[in-house]
Formats: sequence, C-alpha cells, structure tokens
Amino acid sequence: MVLRLTKSLYGLKQSSHVQYSTVEDFLVAIGFVVSHVDRGLSLLHDKDQDIVAAVIQYAPDLLIIAHGGLIGCIMDVMKKRFRMHDFGTVSFYLGMNIE
Repeated sequence: MVLRLTKSLYGLKQSSHVQYSTVEDFLVAIGFVVSHVDRGLSLLHDKDQDIVAAVIQYAPDLLIIAHGGLIGCIMDVMKKRFRMHDFGTVSFYLGMNIE
C-alpha cells in the first residue's frame, strides 16, 4: 500500500522546505517582498520604498525586526495563521550578539 501525504510532517526531509514556503507565501500575501539575495529574508516597505520591517526565517525560528508597535501588529496577524510563541527581545541569534 502506498500513501500520499497531503501535509509535511515534522522530522521529514522536506519539512523545512514546506515551512519556508508556507511562511513565505503568507508574508507575501500580507505585503512583504522576499529578498532576491536570501529567500529567508522578507522585507516590508512603506510608500517611499523605505524598509520598515524585516522577517528572517531560520527554520524553525523567525526573527522580526521593526519598531515596537509594528512588531506587535505583525505578530498579531501571524498568530491568526500560525501557532507561535514570543520569546521576547533577542540578544543572541545565529552566533551573533545583538544590542
């Protein structure tokens, strides 16, 4: 018997690819633009094309960079679609100290 999965399961090889694609599609739907340099970086621009927010994906983590009020708005929209937790202000990420 052969079964076809309709959803990727945690722990499979394609799980991280499915996660990236799902989050990327959602971010594009709410106005973000995916960077041509790094697909894990999505940017939100204002009317003057200035960058106002960035979301960095490094499976399974997301790093949201923006002014405080905008971070809360982005998280509220994302929480309606994804189950996620806020771990607060970042001080260390991918081997870098953040101040």
